[in-house]
Amino acid sequence: MIKTELNHDIYIGYSILIFFVLILLSIIGFKISNEAALLFFILSFNIFLIKDIYSQKSIFYSMTLIMVVHQIAVIYNVFFGTLPGARGDAIAFSDNAIFIMENDAFFLTYGSSLFQMIIAWVYKIFGQSYFMLSQLILLFFSYTCFKLLEILHLLGVKENKYIPLLFFGLLPSAVIHFSIPLREVFEVGFIMIYFNCLYKFVTFKKYKYLLLSIIPFIVISLIHKAMLILALGILLMFIFIYIQEKMHKRWASLIFISILSLFLVSLNLNSLFDYGIIDTVINFRESRDYGNTSYNVNLENTVVGFIFGIIKIYYHYLFGPFIWDVSNIFDLTAAIESLIRLLVLYKILQLYFKKKFTHELHQNIKILLSLFLIITVFWSLGTSNYGTAVRHHLLDWWILCIFIGYLYNNRTYKIRLILTRKNYDK
Repeated sequence: MIKTELNHDIYIGYSILIFFVLILLSIIGFKISNEAALLFFILSFNIFLIKDIYSQKSIFYSMTLIMVVHQIAVIYNVFFGTLPGARGDAIAFSDNAIFIMENDAFFLTYGSSLFQMIIAWVYKIFGQSYFMLSQLILLFFSYTCFKLLEILHLLGVKENKYIPLLFFGLLPSAVIHFSIPLREVFEVGFIMIYFNCLYKFVTFKKYKYLLLSIIPFIVISLIHKAMLILALGILLMFIFIYIQEKMHKRWASLIFISILSLFLVSLNLNSLFDYGIIDTVINFRESRDYGNTSYNVNLENTVVGFIFGIIKIYYHYLFGPFIWDVSNIFDLTAAIESLIRLLVLYKILQLYFKKKFTHELHQNIKILLSLFLIITVFWSLGTSNYGTAVRHHLLDWWILCIFIGYLYNNRTYKIRLILTRKNYDK
């Protein structure tokens, strides 16, 4: 497919349309908070006016559709009711922030408390408005969409980028959880930035990208206590890739075995937590409230028993809920998303083991699969039910969307090859 530049007249026309839509949303917002509605209007409209981002009609239309769907979700959640899974933590964060603001209980902290402090500051400056807060969350989500487009281009998906973009933005769980005040959208966004820096570091061999990765590393660690361990794991992966390219494979393998051995030994050592990692995970999982969507997997306090327990947990986390677990529309949606995840992984592994594709493609898929494994294994440790798993999977969904981009472009390449051969035969 030849890239089509966005026609100037179409761009102006859609900008005017979006302009009036944003005016309408701002009028609704003014009933809650004047300053917040004005801020939302200015920021949102400026994002849609960045013409360079929409160099293709397909991306412009896709982004518009995604934002409209998410805006509908925001308006429904604020004014009419709540979508399944849109209450819970999101409402609690807002309520706790209101308490902090009203009692002037600000202090330096991290994790969920820091997120609540930030919301409290937003409320204090712009006025208490859940609608405004949701709009600011949506603005950052729009940034993650642009960051996904940048990563797709960096990894060689330079055509049909609108396909993975649509999957990223219109996944039901993404529509629900990226339009409410949760940490997930910031976790996803800064993991993308972190990956972008480290990938450029190992690709272009420039240390400035390694230094730049410090910023998202700090933000990730402050957002969520456990994210520090995850960020360190991702950093070790890219350092290993960098070392592997610099030395003989035998030495690289020795370093890998050493790192793995140190990790296994550390499972019984004290960490940043109050106990060793094994005890911390076991205690955390035992403290969870079990509901209808829970999967209770026992973990033993030994390295071997712990690893076998992790395998069982990972199996449920990655592919559940299964069809026999479905009891309502939310379960059905989660089950369908799991099937999509399974299908994409199966197809990308098929593509990876085909030898006729470029070395660069194989390397990119290997890096992404390793990253997917690190994120999903680590996050599965703190997940004990399918409802929470749906939210946590948003941290790895962008990786699967890149795989979808590879698969779609591979399919397009095959069709072109067949058509070229037919024309040649004629």
